Amino acid sequence: MGKNKDYYRQLSNDKILRLNEGATLKLMKYIQDFLKEGRLQDAAISFDYIGLNERDTYIVFNTWFSMDYITPYGKSFVRHFLEERRHEISKYEKQILEERERSYISLYEVINIRGDNVTVFDLICKRVEILYQPENIDMFEVGSVFLGRISDLLGRKKFIAVFHQIDIKIKNLLLNSILNDYYSCKSEEPMLKIREYLKKYSNRVYYILSQMYGFKKDKQIKRIEKQIKEFENYLRDEKGLSEKTIEVHIRNLREFYRFYLGDTNITLVDINADMVEEFIMDGIIDMFFHSKSDLSSNITTLRKFVSYLKEKKYIDAENYNKITDILKNKDYYIEKFVRYKDVIERKISFEDWFDDNYQDEIVSIEFEIDKKLKNIIDKYIPDENNSFITDFDTYIDYIAKNKVKVTKLNKYIQRKHLLKLNDMMINSIEVKKTVNQIDIPILHLFYKFGVDNFILTIDDKDNISVSSNLSKYDELSINEKIAVFIDYIWNKMDWNEIGLQDMYGVKEEYQNRKEFAKILARLETCRYYDYENVTILHRLEGSEANIFGFLVPTAIPGCMHVAQVFNSRILKYFSYLGLLEISFKEDANVSYKKYGYDIDKIKVSKFGKEIFKYLGGTDNLIEETKNMKGKLINLFSRKKIKK
Repeated sequence: MGKNKDYYRQLSNDKILRLNEGATLKLMKYIQDFLKEGRLQDAAISFDYIGLNERDTYIVFNTWFSMDYITPYGKSFVRHFLEERRHEISKYEKQILEERERSYISLYEVINIRGDNVTVFDLICKRVEILYQPENIDMFEVGSVFLGRISDLLGRKKFIAVFHQIDIKIKNLLLNSILNDYYSCKSEEPMLKIREYLKKYSNRVYYILSQMYGFKKDKQIKRIEKQIKEFENYLRDEKGLSEKTIEVHIRNLREFYRFYLGDTNITLVDINADMVEEFIMDGIIDMFFHSKSDLSSNITTLRKFVSYLKEKKYIDAENYNKITDILKNKDYYIEKFVRYKDVIERKISFEDWFDDNYQDEIVSIEFEIDKKLKNIIDKYIPDENNSFITDFDTYIDYIAKNKVKVTKLNKYIQRKHLLKLNDMMINSIEVKKTVNQIDIPILHLFYKFGVDNFILTIDDKDNISVSSNLSKYDELSINEKIAVFIDYIWNKMDWNEIGLQDMYGVKEEYQNRKEFAKILARLETCRYYDYENVTILHRLEGSEANIFGFLVPTAIPGCMHVAQVFNSRILKYFSYLGLLEISFKEDANVSYKKYGYDIDKIKVSKFGKEIFKYLGGTDNLIEETKNMKGKLINLFSRKKIKK
């Protein structure tokens, strides 16, 4: 290994970290495929760790599940991946994963720091390790204690995945609790070595850690709440912002703390430029930001917060300038957010995504046709002109023949073109001259579909144009195009990006969408129903039953009655496609129209009923795995080292 270490040291630390990230993404994608194939259908998964916050729980589970869990086939997921998909990884990634498989969790105390090197003592296994930690050297102090795992990353030993700083006051309690559990296991397995225990029973170690989280003192929480309250008063009393705007900023700031600082001793007034940049990039990678507008909103909140910190003299001018220089690059981070989808879909590598000089070519696409969906469509409607498909053709033709610009912020089509396009649509709506793209559901859908499928491209001068991929779409039959749109709306489109920024519960709506489809599939065809009564069917399924067992019309996120994106957007798309008809309350106010509370009656077509039966089926990962024993947490949040 000595020769290899010298060879690997030619690689920069940044290069090694990116290779590690790339290997992690490939491994997690493999695990996703493993589960989709049903290979863990009857497996028992026991993992009872409850972290400091939801994100901490996810990351710790991902770490344990990918490295330590042994499948019914007697192997870790790392071993499965290396044996089955060796051809998909580089020699560097193979080396990283092999070392990761050998890693184990333990308790470490820092005994020396020299430059970027940290010397730690393994309090459980009684050994010394020298780590190379330039990326987060500031978090280490002599005497500090961490629970985590160490691995050799191409010749450099580092803490990998997630590791937790432990309050020195509970160090001995935690250490003794782990050792006592080891001796308990050893009484059943006399030959069990301590390192074997830390690997084989790491889920028990994580459980012990979760029992120690009393060290997150009330005093710290009170300090944070006080800082948030002072900022809230500043926005209200000194800046005169509306209560609705203040609510958004306070929510963003709380989520920033929970996501990024929740398991540290750092308070909000202690933030610096490095933390802000890491928060934004990690938020993109961890999918903390659910849309471009959400990312934009969080950046705006941070800009206001650091202005407040400077004004109140919590930070100096130098720190303020460094932070604001980062936050001015909103367009850069939005572009990173949009391009990260290509990493998830493996269209570009993680390393290329990080490389700001990387320019990809126009992606050539092939449209996947859901054959079951297509068969249903063929059975009920003739393969001939459809108003929805005609409208999309008109939309694309207009962009192809005109010089169309997009807005600087959201990269949406400019208003003057929206007004013309709306007038050209068969499914047009009445709009004001001040309309924005997101206010015209069908045009916003066409834009999203075009951009997500690389039919539309936007250059660095904000021109939107039609790409050569349009020919792939044009090759489809009318019914194939309808199938592609239904599949896109239901399974591929980001629902967060089609609703308004202040719509809540979108994640819960998307998770419950199959239940909504099942409700619609229960309706008799060609008969009008009061939509309020239809949503009650969903409440009767238990979505809004309280602990006393009777129904209450409360706004529980994910309930069909208050599913704002589903009611204001998705149902309209389905009506344009011929799955249903909807009528609206004539006396509905602007707010009701905005959030989808204006639907009066609904009628499902024969074609729509069969489609809703299919859409309400069990064809996704959640359904495939929900019957598994034990606790299965989201596998696809990225692991990170927390400061």
